[in-house]
Amino acid sequence: MQIRAGSTPAFGTTIFMISLALLTCNHYPELKRILNLLLSHCESEGIEDVFVVDNDSDDGSIEYLRCYYKTLRIRCLTERQHISAHMNEAVSLAEHERVILVTPECLDIQLNVRSLNTVMDDPEVFGVAFSEFYKDRPRMSVLRPRFYLGFVLFEPYHCEQDLAEVPCFGQYGFCVNRDLFLVMGGAKNLFSSAFVRIDLCYRAYKRGYKVLFSKDQRLCFLEAKNPPLLFPSPDHFRFFWVHVRSIWRCIVHVFILFFTLLFFLFAYQRAFFVALFRLAGVWRYRRAYLQLCSDSVLLRRWR
Repeated sequence: MQIRAGSTPAFGTTIFMISLALLTCNHYPELKRILNLLLSHCESEGIEDVFVVDNDSDDGSIEYLRCYYKTLRIRCLTERQHISAHMNEAVSLAEHERVILVTPECLDIQLNVRSLNTVMDDPEVFGVAFSEFYKDRPRMSVLRPRFYLGFVLFEPYHCEQDLAEVPCFGQYGFCVNRDLFLVMGGAKNLFSSAFVRIDLCYRAYKRGYKVLFSKDQRLCFLEAKNPPLLFPSPDHFRFFWVHVRSIWRCIVHVFILFFTLLFFLFAYQRAFFVALFRLAGVWRYRRAYLQLCSDSVLLRRWR
């Protein structure tokens, strides 16, 4: 089998100033299945800068890549890092301003780079969420924020438009503006995997930028593996403490918190005290980042 890595796009192919980072962590079987397809697709779409950022895999992934993909740029983290550090490393290593981040779980990938480049030309666009199709669930669900029971909760809804504004990225693939990503301080390690993406996009919206969903960028999977956003969790508390500035919402939050502690609702109590362990980091984060848009405006946006 001929294996291609780091190939130069064919003569006549338009070269786009877009980088693609493959985020791996013990993905040996998935790499064997998808990497050749991914590299061939990038070559045909005019993406030159393709590289792998590995999060301290111990399943033979790195040895496989170095043996069969000798010209592929590989960055190995020396110890297992939080997903936020994994993403930050990938974006900082990109050679171009527009960076596609994907994971190898997909069965198929179809990017329309010309369309993606046109969407990212808008200076107000922070990033583009890709459509994620599952054989057991053919439509992509995105998460919509709403204020409920003293928290900002995120519920799934289906986006049917070809190009639409959405609250946050999907789980497996998206494109970001590298310069805006770095100016905002990158992804933060206060949250779990799902909330890292939610927090990143929420900050972008509060700075006056937006995230778009594009059906032209397709990822196909065997089944949906998105972990549910169980409520309540420490992430719900931290997200509220970091982001929400609305006085009446803070009053409701404190009232609900007092009620749950008073009546010994164990799930709330456990999530609250776990969240308290990171209170110093939450406070530093809350004070540090710029907000140009109110919570009320954002929450009304996706009613």
